[in-house]
Amino acid sequence: MNATRIARQRLQKDEQMATVMKLTGITQDEYNMVFVESACRFMDELYPIGSTFEKYRKIYFADPNFWAWFTTEWNAFENGFLLMVRTTDIKPTHEFWSSQMMNTIAHDASFENNFHKNYIKILSHKP
Repeated sequence: MNATRIARQRLQKDEQMATVMKLTGITQDEYNMVFVESACRFMDELYPIGSTFEKYRKIYFADPNFWAWFTTEWNAFENGFLLMVRTTDIKPTHEFWSSQMMNTIAHDASFENNFHKNYIKILSHKP
């Protein structure tokens, strides 16, 4: 991935975050908390705490490639959320946004499939 593409992705992420913060009235800390909580809920669905697979949570959470993958997917879902807000009469409150992001990411089959297809098979093996 070239530097220009990475810079564009970071700019898009920053613009989306600013838009969500403005629409919902949340702080950057609250935004970041929902981001991390969404990743935790996603992992809860795949590798429940107390299960024999719990060790994978620690491995993936420590992997920068996991967070790069998760951020990319988060941006896509958040973009979908913002599109929904622009095309409906829904008032994007903090509670509505955080619920949509956390629950959709934790339970969406395409998100999980992308995790297995793109992160597990490709990114988790990169040095």
